[in-house]
Amino acid sequence: MNGQFKAKDFDKEQLKKFATDLKTSGLSFNMIWKKRNKVVEESNTKTNLCSLEIEGKWFFKQIGNKGIVRLKYLDDKQKKILLNALGNYKMFTEPRWELGLGLVILYFLLEYYISTNSEVSWLMPVIMSCSFIVVLFLGIAYLRAEEKIDEKLYNISLIFGIPAYLFTAIGSLLALPLYTSILRYHLKFNILHNA
Repeated sequence: MNGQFKAKDFDKEQLKKFATDLKTSGLSFNMIWKKRNKVVEESNTKTNLCSLEIEGKWFFKQIGNKGIVRLKYLDDKQKKILLNALGNYKMFTEPRWELGLGLVILYFLLEYYISTNSEVSWLMPVIMSCSFIVVLFLGIAYLRAEEKIDEKLYNISLIFGIPAYLFTAIGSLLALPLYTSILRYHLKFNILHNA
């Protein structure tokens, strides 16, 4: 599971200081600047992506004001260094639970309304089953964010959760803010419990 955060903006100077602090702490990596998908020089004024990579696998990426952190490619010492730096630079975002939970309730009610007002008899059990799978997936993602379940169980839940999301699209878009909050919570949880 990846962690996410939202920054005020794409601040190249802060990102350079962040990278310098990581290197000073003993983490060695490559810093790559991009404009869209094209690698550019750091001095390029149109740069909108910064990626920190070890052996070609990125563990930190900021695209515009959105950041993504992947801890799975780091060993325990590297994770500790990165999480300390993320905490020091306040590179985490408070999750917005109220909005996400409210929209998931709306999603569930919308899918129920669509399925009950359909002439097709098999549609209600299928839509409601998929909606339940989406809610179950969100619950598993939350437990994974708190490190209460293993990554393997989370990955298995993705196998069922993604098709359920797709089958109940467009309504399932209402569940995405809660998932985003879970990813933000996952990063914050790891930073705060990095001892």
